[in-house]
Amino acid sequence: MNNKIKSPAFSVLIPDGDEANALSVVRCLAEVKNIHVVVISERKYAPIRFSRYVKKFIHFPFGDNENYLAGIMEAIKRTKADVLLPVGVRAVRLTIEKRNICQSNSEHNHP
Repeated sequence: MNNKIKSPAFSVLIPDGDEANALSVVRCLAEVKNIHVVVISERKYAPIRFSRYVKKFIHFPFGDNENYLAGIMEAIKRTKADVLLPVGVRAVRLTIEKRNICQSNSEHNHP
């Protein structure tokens, strides 16, 4: 019996795949069909990279917040992610603080 919920296809970008709860979030998203999960991680061989539910893994050394934000924006452009879903405190605070930049970037990617 397949208990997965059907939905239109869309993609979710998790910008902090190093966070302890990121893999749990990916597993929850896997309960819904047609969600393509993309993960950014500072660690090249983060355990989340090997999850069967992660469609694309991007290794990116975060550095300071400006570099981290630039990496997130570049990943959004490259992957055309529909949803940015930070799961850790640093990424949540950064995206809230820079929400105008994030919104502007997403408007350019999705007409």
